[in-house]
Amino acid sequence: WEFNYLCLMDKPTYKLQSSTDSLQYVFESVSDEKKITKAVAYIQSEDNSDLYQLIFGDLAENGDIDVLSVSNNADMKTVLATVVSTFFQFFEQYPDATVAFTGSTLSRTRLYRAVISGLVKETELYYQVLGIKENGHFEPFNNQEVYVGYLITQKR
Repeated sequence: WEFNYLCLMDKPTYKLQSSTDSLQYVFESVSDEKKITKAVAYIQSEDNSDLYQLIFGDLAENGDIDVLSVSNNADMKTVLATVVSTFFQFFEQYPDATVAFTGSTLSRTRLYRAVISGLVKETELYYQVLGIKENGHFEPFNNQEVYVGYLITQKR
């Protein structure tokens, strides 16, 4: 977890609760007005045991993750840094995994590109980030390109 600290030491994160299999995480987004329970889940593909889809959003009372909710809790950077921090624990337990994710909207996919752009220099020694083009092809992440999704793997 040393890398986790080095990568995120200047970015505040929320305290996480994780499942024992490192596939589910819960934390609270906190502002002066409200607390919102957030969840992160890594869902294993039925077709490829090393492929996981990352989803996150507000945790609904029924246990579902609402990926379309707009919290407006004035803590977006802290929430996203917390989500990114789950990668380290996940990859520690699943070193051969590939994580795929996209935004639930086009604007969120663009937001993720901006977040990745800000972290890619810090993480490129440890992780490979690929962008998924609209035609389904993958390429090494380039912050000038438009992607429909992203893939992250741990480097050996």
